Amino acid sequence: MSNFIQRLLFIAILAAWCVGRAAEREGTVPEFGAGAAGTVVDRTTAGKAGIPYHVYFPTSYTGKSDLPLLVAFSPGGDGMGMLNAMKGSAEKVGWILVGCDRLSNDTESTRADLAMEKEVVDEVLAKVPHDAQRLYLAGFSGGAMRAYSMSFRRTERIAGIIAYGGWLGGAETADEKFCKYMSVAIVNGRRDNNASSWAEKDAKVLEKRRCHVRLFAFDGGHELAPAAVTDEVVTWLEEEWQEFGAKKGAAGGRSGGSRAPSTRPKPRDAR
Repeated sequence: MSNFIQRLLFIAILAAWCVGRAAEREGTVPEFGAGAAGTVVDRTTAGKAGIPYHVYFPTSYTGKSDLPLLVAFSPGGDGMGMLNAMKGSAEKVGWILVGCDRLSNDTESTRADLAMEKEVVDEVLAKVPHDAQRLYLAGFSGGAMRAYSMSFRRTERIAGIIAYGGWLGGAETADEKFCKYMSVAIVNGRRDNNASSWAEKDAKVLEKRRCHVRLFAFDGGHELAPAAVTDEVVTWLEEEWQEFGAKKGAAGGRSGGSRAPSTRPKPRDAR
């Protein structure tokens, strides 16, 4: 190969690398283009902790219009497990789904855990193209408790939460300022006595924050709901948005209405 051709190849590779780095700096990722539709993209945060996360883009994804984003957490830090369990439901409603690794019950609420959580969630919200007014959180057991607590610890408006077998945290968190106007699906197995015993109490706390709460029960114990139940849950959340999102968003209530022009989260109303 001649020196001239080698130089041309070097220049081409360097140019491609520069374009990729520029895209990263501007908040976009080349792998998140239209070609990602119907696939799972695995990423690791660029920060100190290096948290792996997994992004599913529905087949309706074009890269040209922002879709709702659902970020899911498990009690054991198994983001891919959450993604695999919920992927079919996300596909049915055309939502982007993210599963986050390493955030688990073993580290929950420690300084290191909160730093890891911030690192991965900040990167997901900055890098994954999405409708900033339609950010949803989901979790199973301790992951559900994480989703709830994030709604008062973070500043983004949360459109809704899916809580599988989890609860708010009892008296310690009853007075926390959970995000207002969320649509919250409390999803428990009928044999999950612990989670079920908190469902009505948690609903009352959330309703004081003007949230819409619906209880979903299925035949099972302390476990993720079957896919058919999750289908029902995301369909309800979609209907909630269509009915209340634009109306209450315009009135300063629920987040939403028209699509956000960028993925930068807007400060929610005073809590």
